[in-house]
Amino acid sequence: MSSATALDDFLQEAIRRQVTPGAVALVAQEDRVLHLAVWGDAQVLPTRQPMEAETMFDLASLTKPLVTAALALVLEKQLDLSLDRPAHTLVPELRDRDHADITLHQLLTHSAGLPAWRPLFLRGETAAEYLKALRHEALEDLPGRKVVYSDLGYMVVGEMLRRASGMTLDRLFREVIGEPLGLAATFCPAPQLAGRAAATEVGQAFERELAGAPAQGYGGWREGVIRGEVHDHHTWVAGGVLGSAGLFATAADLHRLGLECLGGGSSLFSGRVRERMRTLASPVGQEARSHGFALNIGGEGSCGSALPESAFGHVGFTGTSLWLDPDRCRIYVLLTNRVHPSVGQVDMLEFRRGFHRIAAAI
Repeated sequence: MSSATALDDFLQEAIRRQVTPGAVALVAQEDRVLHLAVWGDAQVLPTRQPMEAETMFDLASLTKPLVTAALALVLEKQLDLSLDRPAHTLVPELRDRDHADITLHQLLTHSAGLPAWRPLFLRGETAAEYLKALRHEALEDLPGRKVVYSDLGYMVVGEMLRRASGMTLDRLFREVIGEPLGLAATFCPAPQLAGRAAATEVGQAFERELAGAPAQGYGGWREGVIRGEVHDHHTWVAGGVLGSAGLFATAADLHRLGLECLGGGSSLFSGRVRERMRTLASPVGQEARSHGFALNIGGEGSCGSALPESAFGHVGFTGTSLWLDPDRCRIYVLLTNRVHPSVGQVDMLEFRRGFHRIAAAI
């Protein structure tokens, strides 16, 4: 059995076991696609619709490295966004208490000390209002000491970019990255693209439970099938665009973006930018992070030991994943709608590592 056939079998078995309703996987050597797998359904409720190679996926947290961190690094000089710049110089909402010491470097490496998540949508409806609420949240630790993966930190970076550029984050991405690379990737997909999107949750049981008692009486939850609009509630409330989530893209889009990160594309990302994307920048002894990406040092990444320690990548809660192997110039894209119709009790870490074990042999 070939490795490509084994990968197809692996994905079909995952669909049978209800790990996910469907999947699109792409394995590439630089610009050459070695294998493209398309299996299952993009939607099962209220009607069944088959997955396609061009299906758009809500990338969730893949927005962080591919939009927010990438823009901060690419526009560093143009927008005066040095990595040691205190966040409060652009976001004065954070000028008080320990928040005043937070830098862009710490935000990009999840070492700012900010909590992982808080239901800020209970206290605001825009990124700016979220930041006003955030100033009242105590830090998990002093800035620069500990890695705490934080949606909130990337909301701050997105707002820094918006204020420094005078442009919304979606427009900034489109003009600086999306259009130059010819991507279909976008925030807030237009109806034609939204109709090609993989469905996510029916209702919002997961975040309702996460928000807990403080959200009792909150009337802003969605009830139906979420499709073609962002799953993350903070982002949806704020209009579909945040530094932490919101980008929709196809497997082909991620292939192109991965190629840029590896230096085999159009040279949109300079050598300096690419180096920062793959170099350890988080505090010693903490989770290995670059400026934007997770690193596979010690085989601890979601790709596991199948890829070398030099590999870097990221995942999204909705079931998305991009890992890059600079040694072999390999690109691994795994896109699933595993939160549709609900967020199940699935070991996604093992699923992703199983995928990479087979894909690396192709």
